[in-house]
Amino acid sequence: MTVAAPGPAVSVVVPTRDRPGPLAACLAALEAQTAPSYEVVVVDDGSLDPAAKLPIEGPTKLDPKEVEEPTAEDLEAISADMIGI
Repeated sequence: MTVAAPGPAVSVVVPTRDRPGPLAACLAALEAQTAPSYEVVVVDDGSLDPAAKLPIEGPTKLDPKEVEEPTAEDLEAISADMIGI
């Protein structure tokens, strides 16, 4: 029997909007954690301030990935039964 490698044991979801200072402090604290397996998901609810983008510079153990807001065309391609309301 083959056992698949486990994914992150914990997922941390960080909601944010136009708060680059607190976001940077939160990510720094998360990076300092010693938990062996975790992922960090930052959900930006439409920040208008360009400085509010992921403030990650230099070497880090965090692996940020930016996900763009879906366009109207993207949403049209999703059938209604796939959208949670």
